Parts: sequence; structure tokens; C-alpha cells
Amino acid sequence: ADGSVCESSTVTLNNDTLPFEAPVRINFAGEDAVDGDGNVWMGDGNSPGDRLGIRPNDGNGGNHISNWCAADDAALVALGFDPANADMKLALSSIRWDSDSLNSPFQLEIPIADGAYSVGLYFLECCCANRAYTVHIEGETVSGVINQATFQWSNVGYFNFDAVVADGALSITLRGVAGGDVNALITALEVTERVPEICDNGEDDDGDGNTDCADSECPACVEICDNGEDDDNDGDVDADDLDCGPLEIAESLLVALDAKDETAGSDLWRNRGTLGDFEKVGAPRVENRDFGVGVSFNERGRSGDTYQSTDNAPEGIIGANPTRSIEMWVWPLTNNPVEETLISWGKRGGPDGSNMSFNYGNHGAYGAVGHWGSPDLGWNDGGGIPAQGEWHHLVYTYDGETTRVYADNCLVAADCQLSNEEFLGAGRINTHGGTKIRIAQQTEGDGVNLTLGLQGKILVSKVRVHDGVLTADQIANNYEVELPEFQPGPDEICDDGIDNDRDGDADCDDDDCAEASACGAQFVRGDANGDGGVDISDPTHTLRNLFAGGPGAPCSDSADANDDGGVSLTDAIFSLNYLFRGDAAPAAPFPACGTDDTADELGCQAATAGCE
Repeated sequence: ADGSVCESSTVTLNNDTLPFEAPVRINFAGEDAVDGDGNVWMGDGNSPGDRLGIRPNDGNGGNHISNWCAADDAALVALGFDPANADMKLALSSIRWDSDSLNSPFQLEIPIADGAYSVGLYFLECCCANRAYTVHIEGETVSGVINQATFQWSNVGYFNFDAVVADGALSITLRGVAGGDVNALITALEVTERVPEICDNGEDDDGDGNTDCADSECPACVEICDNGEDDDNDGDVDADDLDCGPLEIAESLLVALDAKDETAGSDLWRNRGTLGDFEKVGAPRVENRDFGVGVSFNERGRSGDTYQSTDNAPEGIIGANPTRSIEMWVWPLTNNPVEETLISWGKRGGPDGSNMSFNYGNHGAYGAVGHWGSPDLGWNDGGGIPAQGEWHHLVYTYDGETTRVYADNCLVAADCQLSNEEFLGAGRINTHGGTKIRIAQQTEGDGVNLTLGLQGKILVSKVRVHDGVLTADQIANNYEVELPEFQPGPDEICDDGIDNDRDGDADCDDDDCAEASACGAQFVRGDANGDGGVDISDPTHTLRNLFAGGPGAPCSDSADANDDGGVSLTDAIFSLNYLFRGDAAPAAPFPACGTDDTADELGCQAATAGCE
């Protein structure tokens, strides 16, 4: 008030409602660290405090271990860090951990401006391979089960997720998985701004190589069935696209393999779904059997056969409560096995609910589905199995709570011997990510090797994996649309170029046409001596044959010049009139080679010259 100048002072404002500014980098168990690019990783300090104000409940994640064990140098290099940088080496070798993240999950709330972000999480494991947890961002499950087996390096794991903040805070939750160590932990976190994909401007806005509806951030592309363009970028146009056909699809069709595709049996089997193609392992081969066409796996002494996806199983069918459906047309070889694999992803070894194996087996608990542990399912609870040596349409669905299996269009489990269902409730299924989809094989707990003892000895005609849940009506539709492919077809027509009876042979290559006139030896009518021409020697040959005991005609039909169904004097006269009086020419086949369309008893014993 008197005009004097106040002494300067410094004020520290501690308000955790003010947002961090991206990029945000946090070292969860120590002091600030600076990486080789000059980026500061803010230290969250030691337990039990919440220096950065990012834990809503200080009791969650209230423990730390500094320099728990040395982070793998190969991991640091791969992640862009210098192992010689002591501060960063220490930061990535330390952890903040939570006790009992199953019943009281480890939660983080990071105040930050609304927007799209990329969230990188760093993990370390130095003791407990059975520790398992999942990641949830903004209330959504974004990962499958994370444990040391899913790490990219010996003791270091890095996982990146997209996030959209709309409420002024980035919410991250680590939730323990029952069946092992449930104490979740974290080493470091990095949040950077991400440019979202605009779904209708024809540009790759987020720089991930995908544009508009081809980007996973946008609604899936939809095929327009009459514009001559491949709208959904799956390689099929208009009516050739499965989206435009009679088959029903649940949400997105991830896998659509058909043994009739020309690539079946080759190194890469074309997938008409949204996932990549499938690569050949071992010696699967295409075979025709009981009117159907399939790819044979592990039959006749072979072992280790599979086709596996070039891409890992995608987010929609892994993680917690993933809605999904599987359809397969299968011809099983083994009589009454306990468990053989039709298709799988995830991996064996637990915890419960973390595998996905659709099976052919008679075990009442896991003969149809191997989720691992108590969520498994049999074709019926007392044991039972679809018959071997026949084609079957087998279906699995999971709607986030209930598992169902269907055999051959029997759609009400209570009415069917070989259709079954089980209510599990939410949270029972949490499928491992980071693995391939494999036909006729399961994956061992290491995420790589095949479980050869459970391989399927099967013929597979069609495989479809949907990102959603097929209804009973949709299953019935698909069964009825495709069933005729596995039943006897109509009689073979021997001259239309089509395999009418679907036995693998068309026209005269089909045994059904052995007696058909269209499949007989070819000839030119009037060429009685079979020398390849029609001239005076032919009626002379006929007269010698009839009246002088001369040689018989090599092709009786060719000597029947007037096509009256017999060989007589009138044929010689007919030929002479044609040759010297200009009368009518012989009936077909003439003058080109062919077969006799006239029903008679003559036949053609050998093709005439030039018609072989």
C-alpha cells in the first residue's frame, strides 16, 4: 500500500489435477533418469509415497524394489537405450509392485489433456514365471495375459497400446490373473501423442501403413456388391466376395480357408478373411474323399502337419471375454480319440481359461473345447463324439459368458447328443495373445512348439473364424448352404466339361462315362478302312468285308456311312453316291473327328487315322 517492493519468493504448487504434458515418461521406482536422447524419465520415488500423484489408492502399487535384477542388455539396445547409461539401466532394472492385484487391482490415473495417445509399458521379471496380469486402459481390456513367457526378451517385456482420453485423465489398470502370482508390477511408462486415423479422407493419417477403413481404428471396410471394386481390400470383388454371398458372418470374418481354393496345399494357403494368409508346415495335402475336398493333416503316418497364420491371433479373439465363433467342415480319421486338435490359438500351460483349442475327442470334460482347466467342454458331458470317417459341420461360439458347441446343425443342446453348452460367466476366459492360429495342432506353453501328442488326424475342407458370435439361425443357414458339397451330386454328364457328381473327375475321365458314346474312340464317318480319308477305297473295303471275306472295319461306326445303325451294301452305295454323284455327305462326325451321337450297337473299336 505504501509503494514498497516486496521481497521475491518461490512458490511450489502441488496440484495433481493439473495435466501432464505429453510426452510423459515415468520411472516407477527411483529418481529422475535421462536417456541418451535427453528425455527425462520422471522418478516416482520410493514406496510407499505417491510423488507424482498418479495412484488413486496409495495402497495399490505401494511397494518397490530398486535394482531388482539387471535388465537384459539386448532388450535395452532393442528398445533404444544405452546399457552403459547407469541411470536408465537402474530405472529399467527396478520395479514398483502391488500386492494382490486380483482382488485390489493396481490402478494409475495420469492427468493429461484429452486426445489420442500411444502408451508404452515396460515390465521386468526376476523371480516368478507364474506371475500373470492383464492391462486395461480407459476401462477396456487391451491385452491378453502378460507374464514372463510373453516377454520379448529374457526378463524384459515391452507392450504398446493405443488410448483415447476424453475425461482429462489416462486410466491404466493392472489386474492379476488367478492361478499364479497375482502381484502385478511395472518398471516404466511412456505416453506420447498419436495422430488418430481419419476414416474418410483417403490418407494414412496415423502413419501405420493403413488408410481409412483398412485401419483398425476405423469401422471395417464393407464390400459394395455391384460397383466392380474391391471395397474391403480382401482381394475379392463384388459377387466373388464372401460378404456378398449366401454365408452368414458374425461381425468381422478373420479366417476363411477353403480346400477348393487353388492355393490349398501350397506353401501359402490363401485366407479370404481379414487376417493374413496361412503358411504350410510339414506336408499337408489336398485330397478328395466322400464327395468333399479337403486338406489332409497328419494322416497315413505323417506328423507335424499344420497350416498356421502368418499373423498372430488378433485382439478380437484373445484377451478377456473375447466373443468369437469357429466353423469347420471336417472328416476325422481316428476312431474315438480322447482329444485331437481341429484348430487352436493361445497356448497350453495355464492359467485356467488362457488356451483356445477346438477339439475332436470323446472326453466329457475337454473333448470339444480346451480353454485349459475348468472352463473346458465336451461334446456332451458324459463323453461322446461325432462319428469318424464322415464329413461334419462343427461349430464353437463364445459370447463372453457361455461356451457352445454344435455338431451338424443340431442347435438346441438339450435336444442333441453331440451339441453342448456351459455358462462360465465373465472373467473365466482370458486367452493368451502373441501366438499363431494353427490347424490340427496346439501350441506348447513356450508359445512356439507344437503339441504333437494332441495333433489332429483330419481332413479339413473349410475353416472360418469370426470376431463375433454366430446365432443358431446363422449356423443353420451356413450348414444348409454348404451341405450339398459333401453329398452325392447329380449323375455325371459326359460331355459338358463339368464334374457334375463332384467325385474329382469330369466327363470321360469319370468311370461313370466308360460306356458313354461321347467317350468312345473318335472317327470320321465314311472312313471304312480307317486310313484317315474318305475315298473309293472305303466303299471297296466295305464290299470286300461283306462279300469277299475281307478284313473287318477297324471302327464299325466309321463304316456306317449312312448312319442307319448297321454296316451293309447300302453304306457302300451311299459312299459311292457321295463321292461320284454329289449326293448328301455322311452325317457327323464328318468331316472332322468325333464320336457317334446316334444310339446303336456298333461302337468304335479303334480310332481312325488322324483321330487318335
